[in-house]
Amino acid sequence: MREVLFLAWKNLFNAGKLAGRVRSSIIAIAIGIIPFVVVFYISDGMINGLTGKLIETTTYHMQAISFSDSADMESAAKRLSDTGFFAFPEIDGVGLVLSENGRTGVTVKGIPNDVYKNDKGLQDAIRIESGTFELVGNNAVIGVEVARQLGLTTGDNLKLLTTRKFGKNKLLPRISIFRVVGVISTGYQDVDKLWIYVPYEKAVRLFDKDSSRQIVGIKTDDPFYITQRVKDNVSKLLGRGWFVLTWKELGKAQFISFSTSRAILLFIMAFLAIIAALSISSSLAMLVIERAEEISMLKVMGTHPADISKAYFLSGIFIGVAGAGIGLLIGLFISININNIFVMIQKLINFFSTLFFVLQGREVRLSNFFSSDFYLDYIPVNIDYTSVFVILLSGFMLSFLSSYFPAKKVMVLKPVEILRRE
Repeated sequence: MREVLFLAWKNLFNAGKLAGRVRSSIIAIAIGIIPFVVVFYISDGMINGLTGKLIETTTYHMQAISFSDSADMESAAKRLSDTGFFAFPEIDGVGLVLSENGRTGVTVKGIPNDVYKNDKGLQDAIRIESGTFELVGNNAVIGVEVARQLGLTTGDNLKLLTTRKFGKNKLLPRISIFRVVGVISTGYQDVDKLWIYVPYEKAVRLFDKDSSRQIVGIKTDDPFYITQRVKDNVSKLLGRGWFVLTWKELGKAQFISFSTSRAILLFIMAFLAIIAALSISSSLAMLVIERAEEISMLKVMGTHPADISKAYFLSGIFIGVAGAGIGLLIGLFISININNIFVMIQKLINFFSTLFFVLQGREVRLSNFFSSDFYLDYIPVNIDYTSVFVILLSGFMLSFLSSYFPAKKVMVLKPVEILRRE
C-alpha cells in the first residue's frame, strides 16, 4: 500500500510537464462547483424568503372559505381562536387609488386592527417604512410601491374608488377618502405595488360578496407541518358550509414555478460541473501516456498492474476531491456573504457611475440592487450541512467515475511493446 500511495503522490506532485495540467484540472473542477454551490444556496434562500413572506401575508397557513353568503366570518374566526388557532376575518377586493400625482389599481385588504399586533409572523414579514399599522377609522396602510407611484407619504389623504353590486346587473361606484398612517414593505415587488390595508369594518361597507373575496385567515404554530388531521380539525370546528385550503394548495402553481426554475438552474450548473470533472479523465490519460515507459518498467520489476492502476485511480480521486473541496469553500463563502458582496458591487458601480456622470455634466443616477424592483431586498441564506455533505459526496463520485477508466487503461499496457517502441 505504501508503494501505491508513493506512486500516487509522485503522479500529483512530480508530474513534470503535466503538473500544470493537474493544477488546471483542480481549478476547473473548483470553477465548476462554485456556481453550483452559489446557485443552490441563493436560489434556496430566495425561494424560502418569498415563500415565507407569501404564507405570512397572502395565503396564510390556511384559509377557510364559506359556501354561504350569510356566513358570519367574525364568529367563525372566534371559534377557531378559542381552540388555539390564530384566526381572523379578511375581505379582499379591488379598487383604484387616486391622488394628485396619478392613479393605480390595488388590492384592498380589510383586516381587524389587532391582527398586526398579535401576529408575529406578519410582523416579521412586513417592515414599516414610516408611520404605524393602526387600522381604525378612515386610516389606511399602503405598500411602498403604491406610495412611490402616487407620491404619497404618511399624513396624506387618498381617494379609493370601489364598486358594489346594485340591483341585478348594475354596479354602484363609490369613492372613499382615507388617511395614510403607514407605509409598509415586504421586500417583494409583486406585493408592495398592489396592497392597501383598510379597517375590516370599512371593507365590509365597501364590498359585497359579489365584488370581494371573504375568508378566515388561519395560522398555526408551524406552517410546514400542517397534517390532514389539522385540516380536518379546522373543518370540524367550522361546521358545514366551509372548505379549508392550506398554503400549499392555495399557492401551488407559484410554488411549483419556484421549484421548477430552481431545478433548471441547478441542472445547468451540475452539467457544467460534470464537464469540468471530465478534465480528470483527460489529465490521467495524458499522465498514463507520458509515463507509459515508467509503468512498463514497474511491471517488469514485478509491481502488480492492479497496484499501479490503484495509484493512478487515487491520483484522480485526489484531484476531484481537492477541486470539489476548494469550490465548495469558495461557494459557501460567496453564498454566506452574498448580501455584503452585492452592497460592495453596488458601491463600486455607483462610485464609477457618479464619476462618469459628473465628468459628463449629467444628472447622477445611482443603482440600488436591494430594491423591491429586484423582487427581494434581502436574500436569506441558510447553510444546510446535510447538503454540504451531499455536494462533497457528489464530487467524490464524479472523481471516482472520471478516474476509473483512465486508471483501468494502466492494466492493459503491454511492457514489451512499449519498451521496444522506446
